[in-house]
Amino acid sequence: MKKALYTLVAASVLAISGLAQAAPITVNWTGSNSFDDQTMTFAGFQASSLSSTQDSSGLAAIVVDGNILGSINWAMDIRLDGLWTNIAGGTLSGGANQSLVGLSSADWGDKTVSGIRFSSQPDPLFSDNFRNVNGLSFTFAEVKAAAVPEPASLALLGLGLLGLGLSRRMKA
Repeated sequence: MKKALYTLVAASVLAISGLAQAAPITVNWTGSNSFDDQTMTFAGFQASSLSSTQDSSGLAAIVVDGNILGSINWAMDIRLDGLWTNIAGGTLSGGANQSLVGLSSADWGDKTVSGIRFSSQPDPLFSDNFRNVNGLSFTFAEVKAAAVPEPASLALLGLGLLGLGLSRRMKA
């Protein structure tokens, strides 16, 4: 009886001891290769931050033609809990460029991500300021769920109390 109880407790501990680890989620850009403004939406998932990488297809960047005399404002936004939030951007003058590879964000906490948007306010004479975007990927750090007592944990506690009660009863 005692040996069976110990075996049952040991098996229960092993069965519930493994914790699920949240894996990163990668979203590949599926929009155009070159554009001024474009939005990509997808099914929402919980995440806390992102970083961007690109395969060997080219260097994704916001590129400003050298013939532009003024400057261009550009932005990269992500949709967090239904609201567009800016995570990168700036102002570039003619002939300048800014790589989109290696962008990363600060931890924004436990939010649902459902889209990525690139936008620019280009000179009307030129277009396609975002170039070579094919192959760009965004890796989102998935939020780890808070530990919550599960029924199996409560069952294990109950088995332990039952075992203590039985052992005291057998001694008496």
